[in-house]
Amino acid sequence: MIRSRVLLVLLVLLVGCGFLDTRQPLKPLPGGGCPRAVPIDPDSVLSNLVSAFACGLEGLTLYGEALSLDYSIRLDAIDAIETGSDSLDREATLNAHRIFYQTAEFDSVFLAFDGVHIELMGNTAEAFGVEYVFVGAPDSLTLRAPLRISGIANLFFREGTVADWELFLWEDGNDADTTSSLGRVYGEFAF
Repeated sequence: MIRSRVLLVLLVLLVGCGFLDTRQPLKPLPGGGCPRAVPIDPDSVLSNLVSAFACGLEGLTLYGEALSLDYSIRLDAIDAIETGSDSLDREATLNAHRIFYQTAEFDSVFLAFDGVHIELMGNTAEAFGVEYVFVGAPDSLTLRAPLRISGIANLFFREGTVADWELFLWEDGNDADTTSSLGRVYGEFAF
């Protein structure tokens, strides 16, 4: 009960500061499933990432649709040393995401982006210094504290082959920060 109240307060605080503002309304899929925005621009790709994370394992397909076939996530220097790899390709990222969700046993999850300024350049787009936070609330049967992963990333988009727009590169930039980044977590589950 206390954990639910703490998460509710955290959520209210994040909503109040605009951290959870959605970029484009998401429409539920026919027959249920994760809300999905038509990937007509980089903002809608970010909306689909938020939705995919919130849907847990059910969102794995949507997560894959947001990534280009040659997608990679580059780990920051510290995480690269500690995980033994400087990057993960699309397949390794999706596999690490699946394993992470299977072992974490979250009741609820959210991913939010802040400080997103996307620079369009024809058929590509870039967003530098994007702050992100991932919070996973463990299932109510465990006594674990919620997991919080945050960081700063550079995101690179392009008109795609899998979708109208897709993410082709995520660069984690947490060299000076000791908190877990998304790249580090994936790196730990991928190897």
